[in-house]
Amino acid sequence: MFKWLVSQEEVPGIDFQVDNQKIYRYRAETYNHFKINEMHMNRCMNTFVFEVLVVDKTEEGYVFDWTLKEKEMYKGMEYLGENIIVLEKLASIKDHLSLLVNGEGQIIKVLNKEELQTKWNILKENLYENPEDWPIEEAYKNKFLADGDHEHSSSFPIEDVLNQDPVFSTFFFQNTKNKTKSQEDALIRMEQPSNLLMTESTEKIKIPLIQNTSWQTNIDDNEYIDFLISRNADKARLNKKQMNKLLRNFPFAEQEIQVYIYDYEAVYKINGQNYMISEAKYNLLEKVNHDLEVNHTCTIRAIN
Repeated sequence: MFKWLVSQEEVPGIDFQVDNQKIYRYRAETYNHFKINEMHMNRCMNTFVFEVLVVDKTEEGYVFDWTLKEKEMYKGMEYLGENIIVLEKLASIKDHLSLLVNGEGQIIKVLNKEELQTKWNILKENLYENPEDWPIEEAYKNKFLADGDHEHSSSFPIEDVLNQDPVFSTFFFQNTKNKTKSQEDALIRMEQPSNLLMTESTEKIKIPLIQNTSWQTNIDDNEYIDFLISRNADKARLNKKQMNKLLRNFPFAEQEIQVYIYDYEAVYKINGQNYMISEAKYNLLEKVNHDLEVNHTCTIRAIN
């Protein structure tokens, strides 16, 4: 897979080397950290072991079977108490996914939505039959069920949610688009959702970015290739008027953009023989003035 990174062809997109019915196993770790005025509001660490099976190639893209084998979630969020039980139950619905991925690494369709809906309905039945296993206050139960029905309906854009997930977006090289024939840089303009600034309806605004990609032989082992990605805010295209308006959601923060930082760096270590990911790491820092800051990291490693 991912031979497109060092392809000599001038055709954008991913050229997956499909190896039918072969399972690839990975371990992923994610860490999220949110600060307001130097106060640490949220820290969360998750660990996953997942297996990916390359199933098929279609006219639209490639079909992957994604199965979560082990997980340890919400470490650092113990203050949520028994609510973590509910979050873990909901997360288990997506332990198995059948994904159609296009040539730019975007998940364009979840093929087993009916399976997810069935799992949600089973959880709902369990909530009614065994309410003691669900530490949900009665006042919030109706909203919880309504939200769950919506999020597991056939019309819900689950693909958009997965495409913003750090593990899926990292594994499938999302938004890299341009190939590089040599160590020359490939520059593109793109947009990504902000992790800080959103509307009252919690819709994230899009931040204009400039992406730089390049590759080089790994300095420690020439059998591996390092693929490098960096993304930075395109300050000339920032909509500061809109951003200032959204700062009203943070009354304790400075109400005008003075400093805005969006720095993303990722390094993929690729096996030069089969072009599979050996390791992928990324770090994202988004900061508004000296008041608001979020940091995301994700590491994926191939394991036996």
